[in-house]
Amino acid sequence: MASWDGNEVLKNIKIDTDMSKIDTEYPSNCLPIKLNKRTGKAKKCQFEAIDVNMYEESAHMITFHTSVNRIQPWIKALSLLYFDNMGNQKDNVIKWSDVPERWSDRHDVANSILIEIRDPSEHILKYNVTFFVTTGTIRVQGSNYLSFVEKDFPILIEIMKLLDTCENDETPLKTIEGREPNEVVTQQTINDQVMTVSEKQTKTDANNINEEKSEVSQNLKPTNPKIDNNNNAADTPSQTEVNLSRLQQCFLDTICKLQISQEKDTTTIVEAVNGCKILLLQGQSQLDQKSTDKDTLSKELQSVQQKIKTLQEEKDSLKSQLQIEKGNVTLLKCQYDDLNIHSRNLLVETRKELEKLVSSTNSELDFNANRLIIKNQELQTLHESEHNLRLQLDKAMDEILNLKSQISSSMDISGQHAGTATSKSQHQTKEQVDQQPIWKPSVLLIGTSNIRGINESKLSPSIDAIKEICFTLDKTNEYILGYNPQTPPAVVVLHILTNDLKTKTPQNCACELFALISTIQEKWCEVKCIISLATPRKDDMMHHTNGQIVNALIKQNFYGRHYTELKKFQLIEHNNMYYEGQANEDLLQNDLYHLNDKGVSFLASNIKQAVHQILNIPLPPTRRPRSQSRNRRGRGRGRGRGRGDSD
Repeated sequence: MASWDGNEVLKNIKIDTDMSKIDTEYPSNCLPIKLNKRTGKAKKCQFEAIDVNMYEESAHMITFHTSVNRIQPWIKALSLLYFDNMGNQKDNVIKWSDVPERWSDRHDVANSILIEIRDPSEHILKYNVTFFVTTGTIRVQGSNYLSFVEKDFPILIEIMKLLDTCENDETPLKTIEGREPNEVVTQQTINDQVMTVSEKQTKTDANNINEEKSEVSQNLKPTNPKIDNNNNAADTPSQTEVNLSRLQQCFLDTICKLQISQEKDTTTIVEAVNGCKILLLQGQSQLDQKSTDKDTLSKELQSVQQKIKTLQEEKDSLKSQLQIEKGNVTLLKCQYDDLNIHSRNLLVETRKELEKLVSSTNSELDFNANRLIIKNQELQTLHESEHNLRLQLDKAMDEILNLKSQISSSMDISGQHAGTATSKSQHQTKEQVDQQPIWKPSVLLIGTSNIRGINESKLSPSIDAIKEICFTLDKTNEYILGYNPQTPPAVVVLHILTNDLKTKTPQNCACELFALISTIQEKWCEVKCIISLATPRKDDMMHHTNGQIVNALIKQNFYGRHYTELKKFQLIEHNNMYYEGQANEDLLQNDLYHLNDKGVSFLASNIKQAVHQILNIPLPPTRRPRSQSRNRRGRGRGRGRGRGDSD
């Protein structure tokens, strides 16, 4: 491999040696304490060096490994090169992923970091870098793997030199005090720690002993004796003493060094043993905690089982209750069906009886209507007879006057003048009698907007009607108090209940109506009152019901008090505005509240009949078509077909 300059390589690389981000993302508690053994050809890979001939060329792969205490620095170096620098360039697309995404077991062989380098134009994989953190193996594979060997690896080595703060040994000592606080202590972990300390201590002792042996050997090596000419050593007594003292001193020094070394080793072993005791105590406390948790869980399990048993009993009880309730429901259903059938039969019978009653009532009404028609015809005949008699009387009077004039013509001139004056005075007296106005009773009609369509001048030729629109009881009371005609009205008709029912209760409306009647009595003592009850409506069922209630209250108070004895009061119930007990929509406008022209006609007819009845005035004859009159004259006045055909 060609040589390269580290400074030149790192010239365009941004280096941030802060390890805090790596400690956060890849903390020590998720990294292995001890590397697993490598398998396959990875056993032969070099330590942070590349052998391109290790794999065949067709494999497109190289492998190297690192030590356990250099895992985080290598992650930092890979992050600086690929993520922070090459990731910001347009020539490459970098994808960094953890496999699996979360490392729950620090010794899981699957824990690895995968870095993919792709071509951005064609999105083709150039090569990938896989860091197996549990074995410390870094593998590069891909079609452009030589690019990693020639360009990336030298940069990574220079970055590691900057980050390197540890020794390059593969099995560093990790003391017990350096463990993570949340790491679970196991017996295997304690044994590993003790074995690590023991092995290190054994190596230290062996090294110290070897050093001492070499030193002693060096010290015990005899000095070159002086040789005489005959090659015989000539040792003097003084020289021998010196050698013995030197040997003694060497032994003493060696013994002192061994003693100091053993004391240090003993201290280290005692510390390791104390650490093991602490670990044992922690493990024991954890076991006690687990035992306590187990007892608590057992009690909770018993409580849950008891609750389950109680719930099962409640379930069985509810099932039995459900069966009983089902039986009760079936029984109630049968009773309901029987009651429903009985009610339907009773309803059918009631309808039949009502139909019979309505039929008989209609027949009676038809009979009374026919009688009324006959009476009206008789009245009309009487009126015609009266008219004819008047004509005959006028004719007789004219004849009498003619006779008088003829008689007076035979008299003298003075008598003739006197007769002429008498005839003129008689004619003037007849004209004055005919020109005198006929007196009609006045009727004051007060009501809501429903009476707006009533033409008071055509209500009846027998009365003089005055109409006033007052929407509420309060407005009516104000109008009565301020109305002062020269002649008090003979009848006051009140049709003012419908609007007040929207804002007041039926009881309040009834009380205010009777108070208004009392006010009218106090003001005009001889006046007669007609109360027109609320007309039916279909816009709102609540308002319609309130109308029925106030009608019932008025009838109850009216028939239970002294009004009927004085014959000054009368009610109009408007029964002809109902159809089968409901409001007749043919009489209402589109709002189902106000009366249309037909409904106003019904209201005016009911008021007219009530006024004639309370004043004891016969109703005027009804005008009928000429063809109908001719038919009746042809059929006579008997009770045969003529009466039936009048319907």
